[in-house]
Amino acid sequence: MRIRGARLVLLVCLLTAMLDTGCSAIHNTPEQDRVWAAYGACQAAGRVSNNVLITRVEPSGQYWVETRNGNAGRPELIACMPERNR
Repeated sequence: MRIRGARLVLLVCLLTAMLDTGCSAIHNTPEQDRVWAAYGACQAAGRVSNNVLITRVEPSGQYWVETRNGNAGRPELIACMPERNR
C-alpha cells in the first residue's frame, strides 16, 4: 500500500512539472504580435471605435473581430489594420 502511495505522489509531481514547463513555453508568433501591434496603433491613432474588439488571433495572423452594436466601426478597423500591419 505504501509503494502505491509513493508512486501516486511521484506521478502527480511529474505531471505537475510537465504542465508547468509546457505552459511557460507558450508565446505569440511574430504574426500574432504584428496583429496586436497594429490593433494597438489603430487604437492609439483614434481610428478604432470602442465598439470593435479583436477577440482572437491565430498563429498565422488571422484575427476575429467582434462588434457590440451592429457593424459600427468595423470598416474603419479593417481599413486601418493593413496600414499599421507592416
